[in-house]
Amino acid sequence: MKGESVMRDLSDFFKIHDVIESVRRQAINDYWEDIKTDDIVAKLNATQRKYLFTVKRKGPCSLHTVMQSTGFSCSATSTAIDKLVRIGAVNRVRNDENRREIIVSLTPEMDAHFKNIDNLFRDKISKALSKCSQDEKDSILNGAKVLLDKFAEYDLH
Repeated sequence: MKGESVMRDLSDFFKIHDVIESVRRQAINDYWEDIKTDDIVAKLNATQRKYLFTVKRKGPCSLHTVMQSTGFSCSATSTAIDKLVRIGAVNRVRNDENRREIIVSLTPEMDAHFKNIDNLFRDKISKALSKCSQDEKDSILNGAKVLLDKFAEYDLH
C-alpha cells in the first residue's frame, strides 16, 4: 500500500520526464530536418544516431563502453563506429596506455551539431517557461535543484 502511494505521488515526476524527453526528441528531429543537406548528420540512420548519442553521453570512451551502453555485439559496434569514422562523425584511436583499447570521441564538427541541438532544446524549454510567473519559475527551478542534489547523493547507475 505504501509503495503504491509513493508511485502515485511520482506520477507527475514521470509525466514531466516524458514531456521534457518529448521536447528533447522534437529538438533533435527539428534540427535533423533543418539540415538535410550533404552534411554528415543527413547521412545518419537511427542506429547510427544511437551510437552517436552514446559517444556524446559517455565520451570520449572506449569502444567496449559504447558496446555495453548500446547492447549491441562487439562486431556490430565496431562496424558501426567504423562507418561513423568514415563519414567524419567520430574519431577512433588506440589508447596510448592500453594498446588493445580503442577510444572513441566526437569530431569537432559533430560536437558543434550537438551544441546546436542543445541550444534548440534549451530555447524550447525557455519558451515554455516564459509563460510562467516569476514565482512559478522560482518554484520550478528550486525543485529542480533539490532533485539534482538528491540524485547526486545516490548512485543511480
